[in-house]
Parts: sequence; C-alpha cells; structure tokens
Amino acid sequence: AVYPLLTAVVALFIDGGLYNFDSMGCWIAPYPRGCKHIQDLTCTRGNLAYLFQWLFAGIEEAAAVILVVYCLWFLNKEVRTAEKSRKRRRHSFQRRRGRSSIKMDSSSLVETSW
Repeated sequence: AVYPLLTAVVALFIDGGLYNFDSMGCWIAPYPRGCKHIQDLTCTRGNLAYLFQWLFAGIEEAAAVILVVYCLWFLNKEVRTAEKSRKRRRHSFQRRRGRSSIKMDSSSLVETSW
C-alpha cells in the first residue's frame, strides 16, 4: 500500500502536477491533451508524463509478469522433481517385490495331480 500512495503524492508535485485528463479520465498525462504529438501545441504541464507512466505503472506491471513467470517455472521444476522421485521409488519397489525372501528348492515341491 506504500507504493501506490507514494507515487500518487509524488505525481502531484513533479513538473507542476502530472495528473491531467487523458482518454479515459484523470491520470498521468501531458497537458493540453495531445501536445506531445502535435507540433504546434506546446505542453504546459506534464512534459515528462510518459516517463512517469512507465516508472509508476510500467515497472510495477513488468515486475508482476516476471514474478508470475518465475512462479510457474519454479512450480514446473518442483513437479518434475517430484515425478522423477516417484518414478524412482516405484521402480525400486517393483525390483524389491520381484525378489522373494522365501527360498524354495526342488525337494520341497509337492507334486499334485488332479
């Protein structure tokens, strides 16, 4: 909750105020609207608005994407490790099960006829 509050307060005081009307409402934008794209129109406020858009919103979103990618990679790695371990245990169990601890020789066999 500190980051959004800090960026909101900083944006009020930088460059004469970064909050101006943008296409969908008030956000960090140059004033008058479109002054960065129209040659004859001079920006009176928010000259660095696009830089601050990236600093205040872009970095946070990029960090979120990186965190999600890392979590998915880590989860995939852990599942693969667990699956390999499970396969080794199953293979080891099957080998042990194949060996009998009871020793029988041919003299102890009883022949039955039906």
